[in-house]
Amino acid sequence: MRSNPIFRRRRRRRGLPRRAEDWVQGLVACTLIAMALFASGVAMVIGARVHSDLHRRAHVESFRTQVPAVLLVDVQVAHTPGVHGPESLVMAPVRWTGADGVERSGEVRVPGPRQVGDSVPVWIDPGGTLVGRPVTPDEAVSSAVVLAGMFLIPAFGLLVATWCAVRRWALGRCCARWEREWACVEPVWSGRQRWP
Repeated sequence: MRSNPIFRRRRRRRGLPRRAEDWVQGLVACTLIAMALFASGVAMVIGARVHSDLHRRAHVESFRTQVPAVLLVDVQVAHTPGVHGPESLVMAPVRWTGADGVERSGEVRVPGPRQVGDSVPVWIDPGGTLVGRPVTPDEAVSSAVVLAGMFLIPAFGLLVATWCAVRRWALGRCCARWEREWACVEPVWSGRQRWP
């Protein structure tokens, strides 16, 4: 029986899809896998670019130093009723002495409430000018991961939603075909109708 050419032909065709829905699902699956690989590559490029930019910025800002400054006014924080969150930051004037010994002043965001004369840490550049906190290498890595994830998660969500929609469409087509075939076979199978 194994030498029968019909049997050999059936064995060769057993692994191939027989319905149009199977071909569509296979084609869509291959396309979605390719798109997922492409999206992963794009996310890696985005992450690498963000990391490179922030790492370069962290290197440039690494020359900033933290010095103590003195608060020049009282800082009172107006809390919103019913809102319990972290302490609010308020712009307030401060005074500090640079590395060259010159006393300078400016405004920074400080957490309140604070009293006049309280020490507040501020960041200055080599020229003694008030600047923001520098970016750290760890922040560069975490920002790169977050931004890559913000691209990758919606992309994968869209691909999964597309696959689910295609599977649902294929299942609906198969169920409709099975209903039609059962409507033809059931009367004969149940004995209500004889074979023609």
